[in-house]
Amino acid sequence: MDDTYYIPVNQSKPISDLLSHIATQISQQRIRLKEPFQDFDRLTSHYVTKTQFMQVLTMLRLPITESQMEQLAQMYAEGSQRDNVALPNASFFSTTRGAANVSSPGRTLLPHQQRVNWFSFVRDVELGGDTEIELEKKPTNEPLADERRRQADFFNRRQQNHLSSDEIKTFKQLIKRLRHVCKERGIIVKQLFEDHDRLHHGTVTKSQFIQSLPFQDVDMNLLQLLIKRYEDKQGLVDYLIFHIELMGDEPVGQLRFQGEETLQVVTPPGTNPHIFHYEAATTKRNLENAANSTLADVTENKLKELVLKHRIRIDENLRDFDPLRKGQVTVAQFKSAIGIVKFPKYQFSSRELDALADKYLHVDHMGKESVRYVDLVDSLFRIFTEKDMEKNPTAQIRSPTHLLSTSKPQLSQQEEGRIDRLLRQIRHIVKTKRLLMKYDFMDFDRSSKDTNSSHVTPSRFERALDNLGLRFTPEEYALLERKYDDLNNGDVNFRLFLQDVDFEEKNAEEPQAFFTRKVKPQRMPELRELLENIQHTVVKSRIRLIEFLQDFDPLRSSKMHNHKLRSALSQAGIELTDHEYQLLINAYASEQLGFIRYVDFLNDVESIFHTRDLEKQPTVESADVNGFLSTRAFRKNDVNSDELRPLLQRLTHFVKTHGVFMKPTFQSYDKFHRGKISKSQFRQCVDKVLPTISASEYKLLEKVYYNADEDCVMYLDLIRDVDPSETDTSGGTDGEGSECFVRFTGGKNNAGAENDLNEIIEEVRSQVKRNRIRMREYFLDFDPLRKGYVTENKFRSVLSSSKLELTKPQNDVLVESYRHSKANLPGAIDYVSFMDDVEQIFVPNGLETQPLASVQDYQPRDRFARTNAQFQKDEHDRLFKEAHSKIVQTVRTRRLNLKPFFQEYDRRRKLKVTKTQFASVMSLLQLHLSPREVKVLSRFYEDVRGDVDWHAFCSDIERDVGYEASSLP
Repeated sequence: MDDTYYIPVNQSKPISDLLSHIATQISQQRIRLKEPFQDFDRLTSHYVTKTQFMQVLTMLRLPITESQMEQLAQMYAEGSQRDNVALPNASFFSTTRGAANVSSPGRTLLPHQQRVNWFSFVRDVELGGDTEIELEKKPTNEPLADERRRQADFFNRRQQNHLSSDEIKTFKQLIKRLRHVCKERGIIVKQLFEDHDRLHHGTVTKSQFIQSLPFQDVDMNLLQLLIKRYEDKQGLVDYLIFHIELMGDEPVGQLRFQGEETLQVVTPPGTNPHIFHYEAATTKRNLENAANSTLADVTENKLKELVLKHRIRIDENLRDFDPLRKGQVTVAQFKSAIGIVKFPKYQFSSRELDALADKYLHVDHMGKESVRYVDLVDSLFRIFTEKDMEKNPTAQIRSPTHLLSTSKPQLSQQEEGRIDRLLRQIRHIVKTKRLLMKYDFMDFDRSSKDTNSSHVTPSRFERALDNLGLRFTPEEYALLERKYDDLNNGDVNFRLFLQDVDFEEKNAEEPQAFFTRKVKPQRMPELRELLENIQHTVVKSRIRLIEFLQDFDPLRSSKMHNHKLRSALSQAGIELTDHEYQLLINAYASEQLGFIRYVDFLNDVESIFHTRDLEKQPTVESADVNGFLSTRAFRKNDVNSDELRPLLQRLTHFVKTHGVFMKPTFQSYDKFHRGKISKSQFRQCVDKVLPTISASEYKLLEKVYYNADEDCVMYLDLIRDVDPSETDTSGGTDGEGSECFVRFTGGKNNAGAENDLNEIIEEVRSQVKRNRIRMREYFLDFDPLRKGYVTENKFRSVLSSSKLELTKPQNDVLVESYRHSKANLPGAIDYVSFMDDVEQIFVPNGLETQPLASVQDYQPRDRFARTNAQFQKDEHDRLFKEAHSKIVQTVRTRRLNLKPFFQEYDRRRKLKVTKTQFASVMSLLQLHLSPREVKVLSRFYEDVRGDVDWHAFCSDIERDVGYEASSLP
C-alpha cells in the first residue's frame, strides 16, 4: 500500500477544497498540468473525453480517489455550469472553443462519448481552487490570497504609460498568469534580457523584448499591451520594471498605475539618489497581520514536533538546493524541499509553507529574494541541543516536552467507571505476576512504518495483551482502545496505557530523561577519599594516567590549565563532579594563577603501585596493590540481623531441599563474570530461583547486597551466604585476587579441558615457550592506536596466525573470558590482559616492585605426553637395559653426538620422530642393535600419538655417558 494520504471531500461543501489541495500538490511537485491534457486535445478544442480526463489525473498521481475523479468529471462536463463559465479573455489564452457537441436530452452517453472541459479545470486549479470568484466581474479580487508580492517603482524618470480601465483589467490578469508560470517553472525573467543589455541599462528594443519572452501562448495583442505598459520616451522597453512587477511580492490587485496613488520613494541618507535601492523602493512586507504571524509560528511548531517525534533530517533536503552552501535558497526551492519530505500522516499546505517562507525571507541589496533556511534549521536543532555547548559544557538544555505532550480522550462518566475497574484489575495482575509489558508492545511498534511511534493498531494491541495472558471481552477491548486513542485516528497509544497499569512505567522519568542525563546524588567526599576512588579506578581498569595528562603538556612543564585536567581525566574514563574537580584544583594549585601541578597529583595517585625514589632505598617495602584492593572490597550493608538471619536460613533450606542451583541464573545476566548485576536484573533472577520470597524480603536482600559506589547488586555474596558450596571454586571479589584469578578459577567445574580456562592458558603458555612465539607483536599490528583491545575477529586471527594448536571450543572460551567491559567497540577483546596472563612465564607481573625476587624458569609441558610404559615381562626389561648399556658404551668410546642425527628428521623442532626414523638413526650410527632391542627402546620413549621422544632419549644417554653434546669438539 502506498504512502499517499487521501483528503476526503464532503459532497455538501464546495469543490474548492479539493481544487486547493490539488493546487498545493502541483505547486510542491512542480507538475505541468496543461501539457498532459494537450496531448489528448490535438485540435485545441479544450475538451477531452471523460476516460481521457480520468486517465490524465491517474497518470499525474494526484492524491484523489476515483470517486473524487468522477465528481470532477461531472463538475466540468460539457454543458455543465462550469463549462458555461466564460473565459476571462479569449485573446489572453490564445484559444478558440470548439463547437459544442451537447447530447440531446434523455440520451445516455458512454464514457468515451462524454466530454470534459479540461481548460476550465486547469484554470481553476491554477487560480488556487477559489472558483467562487468571477474575475471578469471582480478583477480587483485576489484569489491567491496567500501569494503576497512586492511592488517596486523607479524614480520619476521611469514613468509607465497610461492604460485604460479595460487594459488595466486585462494586464492584471496577464501578470497573474505569467507569475504562476514563472513560479511553476522557476523562471527568473531579467536574466533572459541581460544578453541584449550588455551595459545593464535595464532597457531593450521592442523586437528584443518579444524575442526574449519565454511565454509561448501569449498572443500579439497581449504583447502589444506589455510593450505599451513598459515603453519609455526613447521607444525602448524597460524590462527591469517588468521583472520587478512580475517577480515581486506585491499582490497583482495592488499594482500602481498612472493616475492612481503612487508609492513614495525614500532615498536612504548618504546614498546616491540616482542608484536604485530596492529596500527603499519596495513596500514593506505585510507581516503586521497577526493571523499570518501566528500561522508561521504554528507551522514551525508543527515542523518541530514532526522532526522531534520522527527524527527527520530536513536540513539535507534544503542543502541539495544550495550547492555553494550559502545558507539561502529561493522560495520555490524552499517549498519544494519541504514538500518532498514524507511526513507521517501529515502534509503541509501551500499557505503554511508560504507563511514559513515569509518568516525567514531575506532580500539582498540587489533586490533578490531568498529564504535563509539555516535560521530555520538552527531553530529546529535547538530542540535537541544548543549552539556553542563546548564553551559552556555545564549548561542545562530545556526539554521540549510540550511538543510531545498527549492527553487521553474523555469518555462518559459510566464508561470512565468501567475503565477504572478494568485498570485496577490489570494493575493487580501485573503487580502479582510481575509482568514486563513494554517489550511486547514495542515488538509490534517496530514492525510499523513509523518506527517507535508509541502507537499500535487495535488488533496488535489485543494480541500483545493476549501474549501477556490478559484476556478480556470484545467490549472491554473496545473501551480500552477508545480511551487511549489520543490522536483520534484509530491507533492505541500503548505508552499511556503502560503508565496507568505498570508501576515502573508510572514512576519513570518524564520525557526529559531522553535529553538530560540522570545524575545520582552523592555525598561530598574528602580529598583522601577522592584519591582512593581514583586509585581504585586506575588499578581496576589498568589506566596509564600519565599518558593522558602529558597530552595536554607538550612542553613537559609539569603543569597545565585547570580546565584541561578535567578533559584529561574524562578521556581516561574518570568522571568527576563539580565539587570533586574543584577539590583537586584547590589541593594541587600552582603558583601561576589558573594552573595546576598535575605531577604532584600523578605521584599521589601512582603511589599505590610503587614508592618514590625506590632505586635509592631498594630494601624499602613497596605498596601492596592486593592489600589496597582488599580494603576496597564490598562489605554488606548493616541491617537488623534478627530479620536477615531467619531469611537466609529459610532460603538455604529451600535451596538444599529443592536442589536449586542459583549461580547459572545470575550469570546469564553477568556475561563478564564480574559478580554483580543491576537492580532490575537482580529482581528477575530472585523471582526465578526464589519464588517464595515476598516483596518486603526482596527489599531487605537488595538493601543488604547493594553496592552504592558501583550502583549494582553483588549477587555472589548472596550465593555465598545461601549456598557456600556454589562459590567454592568461583573465585572472589576484587579483594580476593586479580581478574585473572577469577577467570582462571571460574572453569574448574567444567568436565573437559576444552572448557577449562586453566588448562587452555597452560597449553598456550607451553606452546609460546616451546615454539618461541611473540604473540604481542601480532596484536600490536591490529592495534595501531594502542587502545589495549581488538575486535573478536582480529583476536581469532592472531590465534590462528600464531599457529597455536587450539580447537574451536578452546578459542570460544578465550574469547568469552577476555571480553573488554568498558570499550566503546561492541564485542572487543582485552588482549592486554590475555598477554599479561600468558607472559607471566617469562616475567611475573609487579616484578618492578619486588627487585629482590627471583624468577624461576618455566618448563613447558610436552605436546604429547610420554606413556612411560612399564614392561610387564622381565625379558623386555632385560633387553632395554642391555640396549641402553650398549649405546652408552659406544657413545663414550666413539664420542658421538646423537642430536644432529635426529634433528635431520625433526625439521620443525618438535623433539619427536617416528619409529621408522628412530630405527634409521640407530642403523646409521652402527650401534649393532637387534630389531627387538630397537622396538623395546622406541616403546619406552613412545608418546600417546606413537612418536618417539628423541630428546628424552638423548638426555638419558648423555647423563649416563657423563658429558653433554655441547662439550664435544
